[in-house]
Amino acid sequence: MSESKLKSTALDKVQQDGQLPSEVAKELGISSRLLYRWLREPKSTKSQSRQCIEDEIEKLTRKLHQLRQQMRQLEPH
Repeated sequence: MSESKLKSTALDKVQQDGQLPSEVAKELGISSRLLYRWLREPKSTKSQSRQCIEDEIEKLTRKLHQLRQQMRQLEPH
């Protein structure tokens, strides 16, 4: 499991499922200290990642629209 997936899984177990950090750390084979550090990280990191993804989706949606318009222009009338 990649570190980002491990981090996401650990944080979900604590924040969404309400499990104790010490239990989650033991279950996933990571140190409690590392998990507590992840829990203290600013939430803005997640927000920034989400914003990057949303920006990319918007960019790709515009490109898709543009390509569809070009396809319509190339269709025989």
